Amino acid sequence: MKIKIRTKLIISFYLGLLLMMALALYSMGVSQKTLQESVARSSMFLAQEMLTRIDAVIFFKTEEFQAHSGHFYLRKDLLASNQAFAKLVNVQTYITQRDREWVSAPKKEITPFMKELLTNNLSNTLREELVEFYEKKYGYKVFPEVCVTNKYGAIVASTKKTSDYLQTDEEWYQKAIAEKDYWVGPIEYDESSEVFANDIVISLYDEGGNFSGIFKAVLNTGRIIRDAELFGREYETTRISLITKDGRLIYRTIPFKFLEDVSEKTFFKRIKDERGSFTAKVGGRDKLYSFARSTGIRGFKGLGWILLLEHDVDEILKHAISLRNRMMIVSSVLIIIGMVIAFFISFFITKPLAKLTKGAKIIGKGDLDHRVEIKAQDEIGELALAFNEMAEKRKRAQEEIKIYLSKLEATNRELDAFTYSVSHDLRAPLRAITGFSEMIVEDYGDKLDQDGQRQLGVIQNSAQDMGKLIDDLLAFSRLGRKSLTKSKIDMHTLADEVTETLQLIEKKQKIRLNVKDLPSALGDRAMIREVFVNLLSNAIKYTGPVKEPVIEIDSRTEGDENIYYVTDNGVGFDMKYVDKLFQVFQRLHSAEEFEGTGIGLALVQRIIHRHGGRVWGEGKVNEGATFYFSLPRI
Repeated sequence: MKIKIRTKLIISFYLGLLLMMALALYSMGVSQKTLQESVARSSMFLAQEMLTRIDAVIFFKTEEFQAHSGHFYLRKDLLASNQAFAKLVNVQTYITQRDREWVSAPKKEITPFMKELLTNNLSNTLREELVEFYEKKYGYKVFPEVCVTNKYGAIVASTKKTSDYLQTDEEWYQKAIAEKDYWVGPIEYDESSEVFANDIVISLYDEGGNFSGIFKAVLNTGRIIRDAELFGREYETTRISLITKDGRLIYRTIPFKFLEDVSEKTFFKRIKDERGSFTAKVGGRDKLYSFARSTGIRGFKGLGWILLLEHDVDEILKHAISLRNRMMIVSSVLIIIGMVIAFFISFFITKPLAKLTKGAKIIGKGDLDHRVEIKAQDEIGELALAFNEMAEKRKRAQEEIKIYLSKLEATNRELDAFTYSVSHDLRAPLRAITGFSEMIVEDYGDKLDQDGQRQLGVIQNSAQDMGKLIDDLLAFSRLGRKSLTKSKIDMHTLADEVTETLQLIEKKQKIRLNVKDLPSALGDRAMIREVFVNLLSNAIKYTGPVKEPVIEIDSRTEGDENIYYVTDNGVGFDMKYVDKLFQVFQRLHSAEEFEGTGIGLALVQRIIHRHGGRVWGEGKVNEGATFYFSLPRI
């Protein structure tokens, strides 16, 4: 399909602007992604910091509460209670009766027995030193309720009315017994204190190491969470959620149901690591979630809570999106303006180019006297001038080529005459030498001594070698002028044919000759056959001294060419002479060791080079040799 230069210029200009716009949009996209990742990372660390603040407050409040567990007044009153209970005839009956009276009383009623426990010296001390003191210190009720039980699980003292007198069936009591130290319970809504709280429970032991009771406080965690939440607001649409490790909602910055189970929500299922971030679509809007898990502080292992920060992606990226939209508008305007400019520019360029194209076609058809007339003083004008000069040079070169071809034809005729002379004139004396030497052997052989017979044999052998050398030279010379007749060659079949022929000629049945699967090639079958003949003849010749000669023909594929090779275990050669292998008349062994004229490998190289391939050899003295040649893949 032809496309005019004017169209190409307009399209190129248009594509350039589109590329600029695409790069700008790509940069914006990368910036948006980077910004989103930055917000995700900062939010993730912020969530971790908020949880660390919560863990730290719970830890320090627990430490403050623990400091009171060793006070003398607490130990003294607890010891007195345990001793008094030990004197009862039936402790369990007494506790059960008191617990039944306690539970049956109306919620707001304080019975005399309750009042006695709520107003004793220990209760008043706990109320003063824990409830009231820390409320004044922090501005809210840190420990809205504190109580003490004896080793039987009965209330000894309490700052508020509890739901039961006997506490042994409460989870916190059982956990304290199991932990044998202190235990921070899960967050719950404490009805008596009317706050979201965690129980802090400490097991108490006497000087002998015997369990003596439980010291328990209700820690107002809801206030701690709200204080941490104020620290975490960054964007208007940011939502903060605090979730237990089993998926119950503790707190959220929008209306929520306390301890609502969100474990089946999609966002909760994606929370797997200690901290991280992810995006999800909620209500048709993209949300960015960053989270962290509570890992505790110092000796406090933490409660495993998860703090989740939820951002609206559009709010995070609103400035970047606004900039992108402005860039789209500006780019669209620039594209329209650019197309108009490109149209006018192309007009002034394509008109002289059309003249140049027309002139090129005329000259291309053979009219070398035609010249392009463009007078513009710019690059196109210089191009037209250069084009006219090229046409003039081509005209002169064509004339020179005609003269050269005429000389070349004369040279070829002389070369053919020389070839004929070599073929005819040199062979006649050789035939005479051979004929007369045979006649001498027949007529005077018995009259010659042993040395004369030997010298006559040398003459006959030298004449035969000279004849073979002339044949090889003629073949080598004709190869350069012979045209290639390419066709698809079954290399495996061709190699089999050559091996069978050579085995019959050489009559060396002991040779183990293997032909592997060879891929087909495109080439002149007769010439490639000559390649196999020369390589295999050499392999057979140079494995003569070997007791168990092995010759193998194989191939491999590399890139866009097939590589064929002939390997033998013969006498090999020294690699430092590898450059001489393919030169005419160059031999690495003497004629006494191995017969030959030194033409075969040169002939192989010329054939393969004419096919556009490569040829090379590898070997090692007394370990064999491998000769490779390559042909283009079909």
